[in-house]
Amino acid sequence: MASKLPIVRQSSISGQLASVTLLLCCFMLGAIIFPDKRLGAIVGAFVYLTYSRSAKYFIAHHHRLGMSLLQRKNFEAAIKEFESSYEFFTERPWIDKYRSLVLVSPSRISYREMALVNIAFCYGQLRRQDKAKEFYKRTLAEFPGSQIALAGLTLLNFDEEFGES
Repeated sequence: MASKLPIVRQSSISGQLASVTLLLCCFMLGAIIFPDKRLGAIVGAFVYLTYSRSAKYFIAHHHRLGMSLLQRKNFEAAIKEFESSYEFFTERPWIDKYRSLVLVSPSRISYREMALVNIAFCYGQLRRQDKAKEFYKRTLAEFPGSQIALAGLTLLNFDEEFGES
């Protein structure tokens, strides 16, 4: 059985609060529409789950597909999907900015930042350290506080310094 690749998920308190608020709004809407409060809660939960799954499925399609390919260690194909994800969210910055509501994603980092560090990670797995460094540096240029990019770049520099390739 193949080992799973590590996945880092950083969530923010404000993103989690936005997701919970959206859930409560769905419950309240269900309670207003249906006199039976239990039925209203069930409908509200169904609406919330349907929306959150659909938004991630359709809007963050390239990101989700890239993550699936990364888990299957198909790094070349994953890079293409992450590049498409980066372009999608660059063209629609409001979706990324309000991701906690639009995508019901409590992620602390943007999908654009995730795309860049995932591309760098994939290049690292393909032993293309030059491209991995390029994308970690690009991430740091666009997102100066990116701890993931900084850690990846530090690791690549450490490996290079001590002859690990």
